Amino acid sequence: MALKPEDGSFRAIDREEWRQWLSKNHASSAGVWLTIRRKNTQSDGLFLSDAIDEALCFGWIDSKVVPQDQASYKLLFTPRKSRSIWSARNRQRVEELTREGKMTAAGLAKVLEAKRDGSWDMLNDVEELKIPEDLRLALMGDDVARKNFESLSASAKKQVL
Repeated sequence: MALKPEDGSFRAIDREEWRQWLSKNHASSAGVWLTIRRKNTQSDGLFLSDAIDEALCFGWIDSKVVPQDQASYKLLFTPRKSRSIWSARNRQRVEELTREGKMTAAGLAKVLEAKRDGSWDMLNDVEELKIPEDLRLALMGDDVARKNFESLSASAKKQVL
């Protein structure tokens, strides 16, 4: 059953409080809607980058966003599922968090699982904009499609790939 924003949420005043919540609940909770402070607001609360970093430390990931008010929004955090794909940014964050000694056993276990099952680097070719052979051949056979593809921004090409 999917968690809904009305099922409840958690508001951490800072990164440490979010980490404490994760430490206590990461193994037993199906997820939580975390209140995130919007940039350029004076309200108390957790910023997005800190929330994501701490979630990664415990093997959790962010997903759905629900607007809340002018100062904040809710973001769904859940335990990372097996075979879920890791973005280059999250892989980089995990490497930094590991160097800083912040990764927990639970977070490191998710990383090891991803490296074993291939989901850790599944997006490498996409990040490098490597065109798969079947797409390359199809584009070579259709000038209009090739020109349209070539005109796309890098981020749009990644969506296609």
